[in-house]
Amino acid sequence: MSAERTLLDCQRKLCLLWMGGCLPPIALMSVQSLNNYYGPRDQDAWGWLLSATMPTLSLIVGSYVASVTGSSTANKSVDSLVFFLSILFSAVYLLVVNCILLYSPFSKLNPLDAMHHMNFLLGALQGIVGTCLGVFFTKSHVRSRK
Repeated sequence: MSAERTLLDCQRKLCLLWMGGCLPPIALMSVQSLNNYYGPRDQDAWGWLLSATMPTLSLIVGSYVASVTGSSTANKSVDSLVFFLSILFSAVYLLVVNCILLYSPFSKLNPLDAMHHMNFLLGALQGIVGTCLGVFFTKSHVRSRK
C-alpha cells in the first residue's frame, strides 16, 4: 500500500497550483484584449481560455472550500500516487495552456487559429486530468485512528 496524505492538504496544493496556473493567462489575455489584439474575435479568445480552465478550476476551488467549511474531511486521506498524478498532469496541462498563449504572437498562424490547432492536445490532457481528479476527489477515505 502506498503512503497516504491528508485530503485537505492535497486539495490546498491543487487549488494553489490551478490558481497560480490560471492567473498568468487570464492576466495576459486581459492585457491583449485591452490592446485589441484579437480584434473583433475577442469573445472567441476568451471562450477558448475560459473553457480550457474554468471547469476544472471551479471544481477544485469548490471542493476545497467545501472541505474547509465542513468537518468531515478532518481525518480523510488520499493515496500519494493519485495525488502525485493529479499534480503532474495538472501542471503539464496548465503549462500547455500558458505556452499556447505565450507562443501565439510568434506563430505564423492567426492567434485564434493557433489556439484551436492545439485543442486536440488540450482535450486529451484534459481527459487525463479529469480522470485523475475524479479518482482523487471520489476515492478519499477515512483514516483509522491509531
